Amino acid sequence: MAKNSEVKFPGVRKRGNKYQWRASFEGVQEQRDGYDTPEDAYIARQKWLEEAQRGYVVKPTRDRTLVQLINESISAKNYAPATVKRKKSLLKHHVEPKFKERLATSISPADLEKFLLDLSKPTKDKKFGRDIRYSQEYINGFYKMFSAAYKYGVKAGYIERNPVSLMDLEGDWSSAGIPKEEGKFLKPEELRVIDDTLKTANVYASFMIGLHTGCRISEIFGLRWSDVDFAKKEISINKQLLYDSKEKVWYISPLKTKHSKRYVPLSPILEKFLLDLKQKQKANKLALGDNYRDTYRPVMLEDDKGKRTKAYFTDFINVKSTGEWLTSDSTKYATRKRECTNGKYRFILNGKQIDWSYHDLRHTFATKAALSGVAINDLQRILGHKKPTTTEHYYLHDEEGRLRVNPMRDKLLFAGLAEMTDAINSCPETDTFAEHDAYVENQKSAKHVTKNDIPVYGENEVSFNNGIAYMND
Repeated sequence: MAKNSEVKFPGVRKRGNKYQWRASFEGVQEQRDGYDTPEDAYIARQKWLEEAQRGYVVKPTRDRTLVQLINESISAKNYAPATVKRKKSLLKHHVEPKFKERLATSISPADLEKFLLDLSKPTKDKKFGRDIRYSQEYINGFYKMFSAAYKYGVKAGYIERNPVSLMDLEGDWSSAGIPKEEGKFLKPEELRVIDDTLKTANVYASFMIGLHTGCRISEIFGLRWSDVDFAKKEISINKQLLYDSKEKVWYISPLKTKHSKRYVPLSPILEKFLLDLKQKQKANKLALGDNYRDTYRPVMLEDDKGKRTKAYFTDFINVKSTGEWLTSDSTKYATRKRECTNGKYRFILNGKQIDWSYHDLRHTFATKAALSGVAINDLQRILGHKKPTTTEHYYLHDEEGRLRVNPMRDKLLFAGLAEMTDAINSCPETDTFAEHDAYVENQKSAKHVTKNDIPVYGENEVSFNNGIAYMND
């Protein structure tokens, strides 16, 4: 039996009650055990050889497990303590149990694809017994972690190829959301609807800041009035507001990376808005007196080493009219598809729902700035992205490490933002109630019927989609 199997299935051997295969390609050797039949083992061997020929299998130069590679890549980066803590948690609870002591060079793109796709499937919660599904953002965190680790491995000389770059992100990946879309460009007519809807909401200030600075949402809600320098017309981005779901506490944390610490130019439009907002907050405080809640609950302040101490802040920019402090959680309600209180749909344009997130404001800002002629290197600095070392040649620094005023850059940037504002204002004013009624009528017109409900139409005159009948043109 064993001899015949070896002839029929090269590279396959029987070990006990199971079968094993061995193979080599350009100095890379691999073996796998645990197959029930010689056919299964042979098919797996051929698949590995095909991946090797396509460049999926890399030639090892040093022995590093995937877990070691990820740990080293995390240590090599200047991540904020919160980011390190999150990555370590992903590594401990998911990656280590799955890949254990496997060498990074022995893991193929198919292995990584299966790992991520398995995370996107519903699983049974051991504690409560119900089905749970990880979010796209959560799964995308693993994709980014693998990508960063293997890029580090190539740069360090541990491996020759990055298997993440060879992953086939088609088909099932659309439902898994890998890699996650980083945002979309919002058109002026869409921004007009959002602007009109949020104008009387508590989060309107965060909307304006996001649209005119491109800051991350955690950075926006961490802003205080002391960070805005109206004389120098700039905003200091030096911290972020995060939530620790385990400790159930909000805390002020260092920024995502060292490149995130920056000064953002203050556009004339945003400057006027913030000056008016500051006066309104002063007026509210004067009118409410002791009822104005400017003594906020304590916030934990985290240092560069991850140590937290209790602190009190009383000058956050994003607050309610009563002075109560707002967090990024407030935006979750603002971007919902409908208001739970009265059933009104929030963001409807021409009978269609506008799906958007605060990160889309960052993407819109960046796109508009680039289209207005702002140099990409300048834009990377404004957004706080990591940049090539050559970017340093385009900047001058003063003794405080602050970017010097760049008149040409700011002229282009501010002109683009003004043009965007004019385009938003030129759009017809939104009647949110009329849009809501039109949307409801549109939904009612899509009557759910079956083929038996249609008495006279021929099969070529009617088409079905998700249980809805439509007349063919």
